Amino acid sequence: MDTCGKTDVEFQSEVLDILARHETKFEQINATLQMILTDLQDLRIHLVQQPVEHDLNSFYKGDSSQVHIMAVLDTSGQPLESGVEYYINPAISDNGHHFSLVDRNNSCPFYAGQDNVSRPKGYPVTLAPFEEGENVVRETKNFNVTFSAFTICVQSTAWKVGEQDPETKRRLIITGVVGSYSNYFFISKEQVGGNVYRIVWCPAELCPTCRFACGNVGALAENGKKLLALDGSALSVVFEKA
Repeated sequence: MDTCGKTDVEFQSEVLDILARHETKFEQINATLQMILTDLQDLRIHLVQQPVEHDLNSFYKGDSSQVHIMAVLDTSGQPLESGVEYYINPAISDNGHHFSLVDRNNSCPFYAGQDNVSRPKGYPVTLAPFEEGENVVRETKNFNVTFSAFTICVQSTAWKVGEQDPETKRRLIITGVVGSYSNYFFISKEQVGGNVYRIVWCPAELCPTCRFACGNVGALAENGKKLLALDGSALSVVFEKA
């Protein structure tokens, strides 16, 4: 727009004329932007209302949508019950003796391990499902496990994932207070026939969206003792009612 030699009135008149010619275009642009904003708000509401699916930990095979999850069975074919005492034994006798409390280094806490001599039975355990009101231990469902024994440590004998052994890099199973993710395990059936299982640390039922470094419970030999530890081969076990 040429403003040379024009009075203020003439200049103002031309500006108003230009604005009048483009007013329709401005209104169209504004209307289009409003439509875009409305569509974006509708899309946001739709996404918020959709259920979000999360990947579970690879060790965890449970599915809350299942109508029935198989019960873990003892050596007599009966379901494992909450609060009832059971002995945990290796499925193959060559893999050691009964599960028991182990004094690793003459100090507290005691560790979960295996008897290094063939005692009559070892120490039994009780299992407590995480799910409130559940009285049966089921495959892939979380529970805590406690030795039915007293120690000089005057503390809980519940299993929990403890420190990593600096030499083997395997996480050891110690005993201690229940109340954290480290206390919760589940049982998975072995594909060998019979009531043979493996124990897995993976508290995915407590937090399905969390990513845990899950691991099978196996044995670790140390100074003539056998400790339970993660991050190695699984130890197949059976459950014998006390």
